Amino acid sequence: MMKPIKDGDKIAQLCDEFCERYFTEENIKQWCESEGLPRRVYQDFYQIGLGKYVLPVIAGGVDVPFIDRAYMLERLTRHAGATLPIQTDML
Repeated sequence: MMKPIKDGDKIAQLCDEFCERYFTEENIKQWCESEGLPRRVYQDFYQIGLGKYVLPVIAGGVDVPFIDRAYMLERLTRHAGATLPIQTDML
C-alpha cells in the first residue's frame, strides 16, 4: 500500500467511515451495473470532507500532493473491491 505524504491518517479515517456507510456488496453491485452512484453518496463524499481532496484549489479544494489523491483512490478501491464511478473524478 502507498504511503501518503500530507494528510494520510485523516484521509484513511474519512475513507473508512465513508466506505463503512456505503460500500455494501449490494450497493457496489448496483452501482457497477448502473454505472453510477446515487446523488446522496456524492453529497456525503463532499460533506464528510473527502471532496476537498479532489477539487482544484480554486474551487475550494486542498493543495495536496498527487500521492495523497492516489492513496485515497487506492483505499476506496480496496474497500469496494472494484473501481467505482466516483473515482474517475479524483485524478
